[in-house]
Amino acid sequence: MRRFLASDSPDLIGDVLELAARFAPGDATNPQLAAERWTLVTRTPELMQVAMERLSAVHRELAEVLVLRLKRHSGDSETDNEIRAQASLLSHMVAGIVRFSIEGDGPPVGAPRPPDLERTRVILAQLLPKLGG
Repeated sequence: MRRFLASDSPDLIGDVLELAARFAPGDATNPQLAAERWTLVTRTPELMQVAMERLSAVHRELAEVLVLRLKRHSGDSETDNEIRAQASLLSHMVAGIVRFSIEGDGPPVGAPRPPDLERTRVILAQLLPKLGG
């Protein structure tokens, strides 16, 4: 988190993806354990509720961290409300991007895969210029 906040990198999306990937499900070091955890969580309503609450908390915290980073790079004409709206939108976008990074071309069978950040970066680099400014 500190590294993200202190960064002067112009690649905000890349930085936030790396930060968000740390909270993503899946464990490349132990896929069997990740699969067992996923099965347990998805079959236990109480654990699913806890997981959803955790994701909501991570989303809110990410938005707050984004506010801090965006304030450093905002113009004097931007209000706190505008920066908060930008942070909230970016936080929602990142959640979708991380989901794409995990699912790839389709939902995983079994436990989520670790995020494929490199593939996601390539696709984002192709897409972002098409979105205009």
